[in-house]
Amino acid sequence: MKEAEIALLKKHLQGNCTPEELEQVHLLLQRNGSQFVLNNLMDELYAKQWEQAEQPGTQLPVDTEQMKHQLHQQAIESLPAIEDQPQQRKPVWLFRNWRNAAVCSGLIFLGGLTWWQLRSDTSATEETMYAGQVNNSTIPQSYILPDNSVVHLGAGASIRYASDFGKTNRTLTLQGQAFFDVRADKNLPFTVSTGQVETIVLGTSFKVDAFAGEPVVVAVASGKVSVSKSDSQQRPAILNPGRKITWDVRTGKSAEEAVETAALEQWKSGDLIFDEQPLGIVFRELETRYSCTIQLSDATLGNYRISGMFPANETLQQIMKVLSVSGKFSYNSANKKDYRVTPKAGR
Repeated sequence: MKEAEIALLKKHLQGNCTPEELEQVHLLLQRNGSQFVLNNLMDELYAKQWEQAEQPGTQLPVDTEQMKHQLHQQAIESLPAIEDQPQQRKPVWLFRNWRNAAVCSGLIFLGGLTWWQLRSDTSATEETMYAGQVNNSTIPQSYILPDNSVVHLGAGASIRYASDFGKTNRTLTLQGQAFFDVRADKNLPFTVSTGQVETIVLGTSFKVDAFAGEPVVVAVASGKVSVSKSDSQQRPAILNPGRKITWDVRTGKSAEEAVETAALEQWKSGDLIFDEQPLGIVFRELETRYSCTIQLSDATLGNYRISGMFPANETLQQIMKVLSVSGKFSYNSANKKDYRVTPKAGR
């Protein structure tokens, strides 16, 4: 986001925008990542109010989240309604439908409103070019992104991003597991898209698990992260260090809990670390790393949560042996590559 646009959002929070500027803010808030920038600006505004409270008897709200919510509501309520601006309907409609189509096709085309404006000013359109990385090894591999952020891709994981990544946007799509060390840039949020769930940061380190057909898990090691559904108007979940959220897009339910930050950092070295993880996700990670298949005779086994830590050079056979004890399941394998898991008697 440009400095002029951030200045406009600050002016909006302070209630000093003209009607013409409110129309610009309305369009600006349609952009991906704008709500996260707005949230950080509200944090700054709250901090400044505390610093100015020097007179005796001055009282300020203690509940930071409540105050931010009030600021957010005041900001939204001051915006003009779409119905009051018929001249703005066409670009907003195009932007929203273009963005939804991109999500449905599994691609995130960036800079939606800017793209529409450029297209309306020129007769020729320019095809977006993409780049990416795929980790075909069995342990996490590190890659430096164009903005100098670092991504540690898990086994079999892949990322994809536009060729102008780091210049006009910092949005990428992820399949699999990855740990991100994001270079701070307050004007350009860093967005990880995993289907219907988007994770947005300004500068931090966090881990994302995004296996096809499984809940998306986002865990924060440092900084602050915003997690939300890409097609939802609900307030995003804001995660601080040592917190993680599990978001099941099939049911629409999410759950937040604590996580060990040291374990997140250790994952980058190749160690397998399971912290109260469902067996279904554990087996999915083992299948990806060891190129094996693990079949459950009873689907309910996949919901059983388990913890464990294994070094990067541990064999699959040893891991299955240890997990079967704590997970209370039995297994058999004829070729040490294809496993069938069954519940233990009396479990």
